[in-house]
Amino acid sequence: MLRSDEVLDALHAVLSAAAAASPDVPEIKRNETLDDAFEALGIGASAYVNLVDGDLEKQDVALGAAADGYELAQRATVEIVVQAETDAARRAAIASIAGAMEAAIAADRTLGQTADFCEVTGLRRENLATDGVANVKGAELTLEILFRSDRPF
Repeated sequence: MLRSDEVLDALHAVLSAAAAASPDVPEIKRNETLDDAFEALGIGASAYVNLVDGDLEKQDVALGAAADGYELAQRATVEIVVQAETDAARRAAIASIAGAMEAAIAADRTLGQTADFCEVTGLRRENLATDGVANVKGAELTLEILFRSDRPF
């Protein structure tokens, strides 16, 4: 049975494939810092996307000779940071990237038969005030993956 790291690896693979297929979506980083985003923007990138492994929560325990195991919910966050001259352009860039991420998940809710179900559960937008990197806006997509494992992690 699966572990949470394997499920997160599968999520990263699905999102990375979507990024590779879209000219608007940069390479999907994993567990990087916000400083890395500002560094990338400071040297000319227009967008930065980072998958952050999140919390794991036990939903239920299945008992029985053939069904021992745990039903788990793995949460993750996709951080999106964009830089553009106007607020409208920043909002459009975030919408394009978030849309590509959501479409990739909607097209493969099981993450290649790795999970039972994956979905976007929220979007939070924010303006990011920075020294040296102007016209930056960020957003966070919250994702939840439901899967079963023979261990509680």
